[in-house]
Amino acid sequence: MNNKSTIKKIGFVASSNIIKLVSSILIGFVVPNILGLTNYGYYKVFVLYLTYIGLFHFGFIDGIYLKYGGVDYQELDRRKFRTYFKFLLNLEVIISIIGIIVTLLFVRDEKRFIFSLLVVNLLAINLTTYFQFISQITSRFKEYSSRIIILAFTNIIVVSYMYFAKVTDYKIYVILLVAMNYLLLIWYIVTYRDITFGKKDILSSSRKDILSLFTIGIPLLLANLASTFVMMVDKQIVEIFFTVEKFGVYSFAYSMLAMITVVVSAVGVVLYPILKKTNLESIGKNYSKLNTIIISIVLIGLIGYFPLLWVIPKFLPDYIDSLIIFRIALPGLIFTSSITAIKLNFFKITNKNNYFFGISFIIILINIGLNLGAFFIFGTTVAIAISSIVGLSLWYVLTEIYMVKKHQTKWIKNSLITFIGITLFYVFSSIQNYIFSAIFYFSAIALLILVFNRKEIKTVFDDRKRQVNGRQ
Repeated sequence: MNNKSTIKKIGFVASSNIIKLVSSILIGFVVPNILGLTNYGYYKVFVLYLTYIGLFHFGFIDGIYLKYGGVDYQELDRRKFRTYFKFLLNLEVIISIIGIIVTLLFVRDEKRFIFSLLVVNLLAINLTTYFQFISQITSRFKEYSSRIIILAFTNIIVVSYMYFAKVTDYKIYVILLVAMNYLLLIWYIVTYRDITFGKKDILSSSRKDILSLFTIGIPLLLANLASTFVMMVDKQIVEIFFTVEKFGVYSFAYSMLAMITVVVSAVGVVLYPILKKTNLESIGKNYSKLNTIIISIVLIGLIGYFPLLWVIPKFLPDYIDSLIIFRIALPGLIFTSSITAIKLNFFKITNKNNYFFGISFIIILINIGLNLGAFFIFGTTVAIAISSIVGLSLWYVLTEIYMVKKHQTKWIKNSLITFIGITLFYVFSSIQNYIFSAIFYFSAIALLILVFNRKEIKTVFDDRKRQVNGRQ
């Protein structure tokens, strides 16, 4: 694995995600203020169920992702990919029609509107995902990143319109978001017109090829779906058992979590096509290094909690109850980031998605039990958030045990950094003065990372010094 090339690609995607972060910060704080607690709650119900839309390509896109990962764009079989697009388009149109009929017949009240827009959005989301996967597997990261930037700016425009026009109805916001997704899809179709339009195979003659993509992709779909469910169980239980206002507050806390993961998501996007080209014997070495980087980034990122202790009460007092949820849930990012950005990619390249699904399925059952137990015993969202952290820590431990057994990865250092770092966060975040607590936490984490990575840091500085001396 070429470290410089990898870091450069991660940096490019991360830079576009930083622009996305600016957009997310504006939207994350302006939208709740514009919509109010009830409308924001309904909007977050839409976002919650939007997560499940990826299920409805049934692994077809994942099969393409796995089969063609690491292939150059020019090497793609144009005729085949035109056939793939035609098949996927037909599949998603049929599912959308069925979804609309089911929604109109069986869903009532506010959720009828929400589910109707979800079904309409399904076509745009899954076709866009298909094109985004092509960008990722062919390492066209500049193109992928430019879409993120444009979408971020478009989001800012939409939110600005709502703010100045004093639009407070979540329905208008959701409709505008769906429209944006269709505009993005049109842009992708134009960009990839050479593998979308033109001579293609008859679907009936491509049956075996298409079925093979489902066969390859379903394990990864289940793995991704299980990963999503692990992180969604608590939100789903809060949505079912609590009022829409309580759900809005709980979801707002998790919206703030998402703001810290921009660099982490960049790592996950870039790694798979790169790792697929590397020697599998180097898995243990690469995994430990990458995991250290991710854990360190997230531990530093947790400092984002402290400014919000001033921002939320001052500008969004209706959401002040989200701060305790945020404090409890925030360290869980270390577990989920390590798993989704690093570990899952190693499961992919070794074709062990079924193992990842098995581990995650066990955690889903544990999480359901923990979350329901917390609800029926304590009846609070705080108790549910605490039980979720317990479930995520078990998920991290089980996946780490797998990596150690199968690939002899080094685990002691990263595990110590993780659990010491989380303890430091909970200790220093309990201090009432958020300025002092932020300073103490950052100093402690910086020292922790330096102590555990002193050899690696010294190597980097020595290499840099040799390069400078060599140029002289």
